[in-house]
Amino acid sequence: MLELYQRISLTKDFPEYHLKKGDIAMLIDTAIHPEGGENGYVLEVFNAIGESIVEFVM
Repeated sequence: MLELYQRISLTKDFPEYHLKKGDIAMLIDTAIHPEGGENGYVLEVFNAIGESIVEFVM
């Protein structure tokens, strides 16, 4: 189970965000599906020196 503010590594590319498998992100929120579908996650992605570069929902 993922926990808030846990650092994770992306397991696939997200070309629409210019992100690649292996990039480091932090789970900053969860999004409950209103109709019982798959829940989503809000991630913040960092560059090599720890600066935030993008936040997105997946």
